[in-house]
Amino acid sequence: MRLWGDVPFKTRSSQAGDNLKLGLTDRYQIYTQVINDLKEAADLLPATLPADERVNKWAVKAMLARVALFAGGYSLREDGTLKRPDDYREYYTLAKQQIDDVVGSNLYKLNTSYAQVFKNQCQHILEPTENMFQVAFYNPTTNARANTNNLGYFNAPATALGVYGTSLNRCFTVRPFYNSFDTLDWRRDFAIATYAIDANGYKTQLWSARGDESWTVAKWSKEYQTNSLLERTLTHINTVIMRYADVLLMRAEVENELNNGPNTVAYEAINQIRKRAFGVDQPGSKIEIRIISQGSGYMQLPV
Repeated sequence: MRLWGDVPFKTRSSQAGDNLKLGLTDRYQIYTQVINDLKEAADLLPATLPADERVNKWAVKAMLARVALFAGGYSLREDGTLKRPDDYREYYTLAKQQIDDVVGSNLYKLNTSYAQVFKNQCQHILEPTENMFQVAFYNPTTNARANTNNLGYFNAPATALGVYGTSLNRCFTVRPFYNSFDTLDWRRDFAIATYAIDANGYKTQLWSARGDESWTVAKWSKEYQTNSLLERTLTHINTVIMRYADVLLMRAEVENELNNGPNTVAYEAINQIRKRAFGVDQPGSKIEIRIISQGSGYMQLPV
């Protein structure tokens, strides 16, 4: 529905004699089914934090909030216009209820270091308080395609085989996106690789003419991975579907919408993200590197 809007829809497997040329079903009828399914799942799943990649009640509620925001938001219609349903506030209210439940569980928190979230992913360190819903990837016998992931292979800095495993960088970023970050935002230089990594593990900056055409995603770099024999190319890094950071940003959105502008709850939610992003009083989100040539001055870099 996010791609196509109204689509053919059925709730049972096809049987011999069925008409397989179904017409379109109104998207809000489908949303009703999806929302009911998620409500049922939330009722049936445990409320405790999982010790593996399984989901719990709160992860489903977070997904339900996301679906409700999709349903309550604007979407493209057949006549070429963007519209949202007349009862959109009901969807936003539903999303708020789920988000309040997740936050009220007191099980979730942001890792104080933005960079460490992704380093933990690369090292297969589960962090259920930050990553609420993730898809597991692991193949104990081979580096073949089955059960392995392209995360950290296709979307990683260009890396020559040597100290680290190799990457096939196919996911690029662009200079305008890099320039859109505040210069004090720690996420910029950790999330975007303006460099390539050679066989010895050294970084070559790509700032020369047209060098920015090769900038890539940096968060799942080979330098952070296990680089075991099973991950020299493809990886076992999990794909995260829902982070607690997503919940906080959704909270800011629903509070802003339902109150006709931001309130203290919205500001508190989004400022949790911003405090981590700018390293304000957050240990572990930055390091200090002394610059000898500039006397007693120093600069701070993200890790």
